[in-house]
Amino acid sequence: MIIRKAVPRDAKCAATTHSIAANKAYDTILPDADRHFSVHNLTEFWKNQIQNSIDYPDLYRALVAQNSATEKIAGVCLASVANEKYDGHILPLLRKASIGVNDFKDTIIGNINTIYIHPDYQRHGLGSRFIYDIACSKMLESADWLITETLDRYEVSPKFFMRLGARNIGSYTISVGEHYRNDDKMKDESVNSQVWVMKKDEVILNLWLLNKSNIIQKVRK
Repeated sequence: MIIRKAVPRDAKCAATTHSIAANKAYDTILPDADRHFSVHNLTEFWKNQIQNSIDYPDLYRALVAQNSATEKIAGVCLASVANEKYDGHILPLLRKASIGVNDFKDTIIGNINTIYIHPDYQRHGLGSRFIYDIACSKMLESADWLITETLDRYEVSPKFFMRLGARNIGSYTISVGEHYRNDDKMKDESVNSQVWVMKKDEVILNLWLLNKSNIIQKVRK
């Protein structure tokens, strides 16, 4: 299994893996999960995200985990440098957490936007390898902190991030339509998003300690 940067031809396969994993995770949590995470919708989403990572490598990173034997996309990951679009929901929580973050203009913070692993490849350490790649990437070379979000009532992701040293700094409520690609049909439905913060250097150390089977490979910067 290799972790590599996503390229445009990966969009459809990345969308398929994203769709399968997300629908399994959120089937009983998120209203109309199958529609929000349809392969059709996600293919366009991944085309845009991959192109962003190519055009602006200092701001966006798109990764896939690929089975070397079958070439199947086993997992997908998106990360970015947090920016002012997070001012309304996340910045107040970061300020309240008293970690020295007052804005996103002068502070580089890595945002782990998306990690989805195909059910057939879960519990194989791919999530850890994605996070390690992101934490060690040139994009976040000057970052001290990583942030991520998880949905209420989905317990798998919080447990994973807490093993890396993440702490919860609060939550915010947002309409499902706004949270998932401006879907106006779901503007009256809401979702509660938990926000987590991690010290980057501690994440790297914890990943080494947790992965004693040497699953972490040399990071491709």
